[in-house]
Amino acid sequence: AIRTCTQAIADWPNDTYSYYWRGISYLALNRPDSALADFAIVADAENDHRASAALAMAKIYFDRNDIQSALDILNKYSYLYNSDIENKTTVASSYDNRCYAYMQLGDLKKALADCTASLQYGSLPDAYAKQQALVRRLKRPDNL
Repeated sequence: AIRTCTQAIADWPNDTYSYYWRGISYLALNRPDSALADFAIVADAENDHRASAALAMAKIYFDRNDIQSALDILNKYSYLYNSDIENKTTVASSYDNRCYAYMQLGDLKKALADCTASLQYGSLPDAYAKQQALVRRLKRPDNL
């Protein structure tokens, strides 16, 4: 798949779909740095897979426990939070992922706002559990 996508990119360098599928292939082969490079091209393009590419990039950073880089990706692509552009499931997942990043970085108020926003777009059990945990944590005297 990587060879075929690489040839397609050589033949049609503006075809971002080949970058996306090559990125997926790189992930399957545990080559996250190569996947990041391809996904960045897709996430920056007008492409049906750009949200998936951006979320995949964030996941790579989460898997590396590089929470700040994941958050940077999630904040870079504002289309992830626009339900006029992306489907509601994508918007809900984007807010849920950013909620997680804010939680890990200790910004509980932003995390709660994103968990609440996530639940407005979809019924993600994970977002609901995070929201409840955040409400409890924010009520503690040491967080006031």
